[in-house]
Amino acid sequence: MSSEQIIQTPYYSAHLYRGQVVGIILEEGTTDGDPHRKIKDTLPEHDDHGNYHQYVVADEETRNHWRKRLGVILARMVVREDLKRQGDHWRGNLQSTFLSELPINYELYVHKSQKSYDPRRDVYLFGSRYVTVFRSPAEFAYHLVWLVSGSPLKPDGKPDCDCVYCDPSRTQSEISYELKLRHKDPHAPVSKDAKSKVKVGKQATLASAEDHIAPHRAARDAALKLLFAFLQTNTPGALFAALPKYAGTDNGAVNGIQEDTDSFIARQSVRVRNAKDCWATLREGFVQPNAEVPPQLKRKGSSRARAVEEQPQMDNGEVEGQATRAPVGEHAWPVLEWVLCVLEKDEKLVEKSGQPLHSPLLVSQIPQPRSATSARWDIEAPLDVIFYCLKETDLRRRSLGIRLLALLVNLSATTVVDLPLFLNAIGSRLFSLNTDELVSVLAALPSSPATLQMRVLLCRNYLTDFGAGPGQSSTRPKPQARGQPRPAPTRRKQPESSPNDNLSSNVPAADTTSISRKFPTILPSEIVTLIESPCSTDINSSAQTLRIKLELALSYTLFRRQNGPDATIEAEWLGVLRDGRLNAAFETASRLVRKTRSKTSAAMDDRAIEGMKQLLAAVTVC
Repeated sequence: MSSEQIIQTPYYSAHLYRGQVVGIILEEGTTDGDPHRKIKDTLPEHDDHGNYHQYVVADEETRNHWRKRLGVILARMVVREDLKRQGDHWRGNLQSTFLSELPINYELYVHKSQKSYDPRRDVYLFGSRYVTVFRSPAEFAYHLVWLVSGSPLKPDGKPDCDCVYCDPSRTQSEISYELKLRHKDPHAPVSKDAKSKVKVGKQATLASAEDHIAPHRAARDAALKLLFAFLQTNTPGALFAALPKYAGTDNGAVNGIQEDTDSFIARQSVRVRNAKDCWATLREGFVQPNAEVPPQLKRKGSSRARAVEEQPQMDNGEVEGQATRAPVGEHAWPVLEWVLCVLEKDEKLVEKSGQPLHSPLLVSQIPQPRSATSARWDIEAPLDVIFYCLKETDLRRRSLGIRLLALLVNLSATTVVDLPLFLNAIGSRLFSLNTDELVSVLAALPSSPATLQMRVLLCRNYLTDFGAGPGQSSTRPKPQARGQPRPAPTRRKQPESSPNDNLSSNVPAADTTSISRKFPTILPSEIVTLIESPCSTDINSSAQTLRIKLELALSYTLFRRQNGPDATIEAEWLGVLRDGRLNAAFETASRLVRKTRSKTSAAMDDRAIEGMKQLLAAVTVC
C-alpha cells in the first residue's frame, strides 16, 4: 500500500495512507521493554474451588483495538503538535489513526479466570521495566507519550512520566478525563451552597493558628509510648481499625472523626482515614505540623490549578508540584516500627489458630484485584518501603526493611497472594542490589520453611532468566507472573470496627486447606542443571550468578532438611552432594571469575571466593 511520510522524529514516524488513514510507527529504540517481563508460563492452572487461571497471547482483534485507541491518543497529543512545530498541518482522519505495533518487548495477554466453561477475560499489557502491567489503553496512553518523547528521567532516575503508575498523584479517572475518554469531570463540584462557603472561611481563619497547636516533641513521644502500650493490651485487628485499608467499604464517618472539626490534629487524622493504605501515612510530608511555602503547580492549566487549590495534598501524602517523597518520612520511623509490631503479633495469633503463618492485616494493605476470586499481587508500595529501609546506613532502620520483607515472604505460603507475580515483584527489586547487598539481605531473613522455599524459587528464576551465558537458553520455562486486574485507584474508606473485636483482623478467616499453598516440587536434578549451566562472560554478572548458585544450593539443602523426609528426593540429593558434581561446577565458575577479575574492580577477591568454597563444603557435609 502506497503511503506518504508526513513526519519523522528520532522516536517515531507517521505515514498517510489512502482514505486519510494515518499509521504511526515507533522506532526500534522507543521502548522500555524488558523481555523477561513477558508471561512465559501460559499453561492453565486449577484451584480447589473449580476455578482456573490461564494466560494466552491476545488475538488480532484485541491487538487491533488497543492499537487503534493508542493511535488516536498519540495523534491528538503528540503527532499533531509535532506537525505544527515543523510548519505543517494534520491531514488525516483522527479516528482512522492506528499504532503500527506495540513497543518492542511488549506483549498483550488475555487472562482467563474463574470457570473454565465460561471464563472471565481481562486484557493486560506486559513488558515495561518500570510498570508491572497496564490493564487498558487509557492506562498505557501517557506511558506511550513518554516513550515517544524520548523517555526522560527525573533526577532520582525514575521515569518523568504522567501515567498513573509512574505518577500516582492523580487517579486514572482524572487521567481518562484529561484524555477525553471520560465525559464527567471527577472534580466537578456537586453544589456550592452558603454552608460550604462558611466552612471554607472558617478553615482559613484557623489556618494561622495551626502552628500554635501542633504537637510538641514530648507530646509525640508520649503518643508513641501510648501506641506501643496499646499493642500489649489490644488485638492487632482493633488497633488497625484506625488505619486505612483496602478490605471493605463504609460511607460513614470513621472512629467518630468528622470532617468539619476545628481541631488541627483531628483534621490530620481525617487525612489518615482518607489515605489509600498505611504505607501512604508513612510517606515523607504526609503530615506537616508547621506551615510551609505553598508548592509550585506541577502542570499548567486553569482546571489543574483549581484542583490543586482545592486539594493541595494528595491522599498518598504527595504534594502537587514537589519532587517524589521518600517512602518513609524522617519522623515516621517509629510509626513504621509500631506497624511492624502489630503485623508480627497478628501473624502469631493467626498461626495459633491453625492457619499458616501470615498476617491478614498485611493482606488488607495490598490492593484488591477486580475479580473477587483472584489473589492479590500489587506489593509495590510495601516494596518501596522495604528497599528504602535497606539503603539506610542505620542498622535499626535496615532491620525494619528485613522484618517487612519477612512478613511479605510469609504471605507467599498462602493462596491469598499470586505467587508468580509475587516472585517477579520481589525478584526484580532484590536482584537489582549489588552482590554484597543481596547476600546480606538473604542472610538476614529467618530460616523458616516459607523463607527457604522463597529463596529457592527466587534463585531458580534468576538463574533461569539471567544466569546463562551467551547463546545459552533457559533450562525450563520460567513460571512468570499471572497478572491480575490492577486495583481501582479510588481509595476505599475504613469500615468501623468494635474495640472489643477479638479477631486478628477484618479479613475473613479461612481454614488451613483453603489458604495453604502447595508449592511445586523442585527435584535435585533441576538444581544441579541450574548450577552446572555456564555463567555469563560479563564479570559483574558472573560474580553475582556464582553467589546466587551457592545460595540456591544452601537454601535447597536447608529446605530439604526442614521439609520432612522424602526418600527418593533425599537419596538423589545426597548423591549429588557426594559425587563431587556440585564442587566441580562451583570450581569452574570460580576460575572464570578469578581469570577475568582484573577487568573490573567489581570482581570478587580471593577471600570472597575462598569463603564461598568453605560454605560449599558445609553444604556437602550436611
